[in-house]
Amino acid sequence: MNPIHVDEIARRIEADFFETPGLYVTFWQAQRLWNLPDDVCDRALSSLTRAGYLVRTPDGRYRRSHREWPQEAKSA
Repeated sequence: MNPIHVDEIARRIEADFFETPGLYVTFWQAQRLWNLPDDVCDRALSSLTRAGYLVRTPDGRYRRSHREWPQEAKSA
């Protein structure tokens, strides 16, 4: 079995948030949506949150931040 690379998972999550404007997910929804173990899901979401791509709402859901991201600037 190949080890799970959190950076690859984070890029996949980032792409899904980019392609689905208005996406809000709880930790448990994210874990189920991307079929991830708890620890991998937590590390990927935390990484994207620390990077400023995602924000966590007061009710615990994750959503894209409103700032422009390099991927968006390239596609514009």
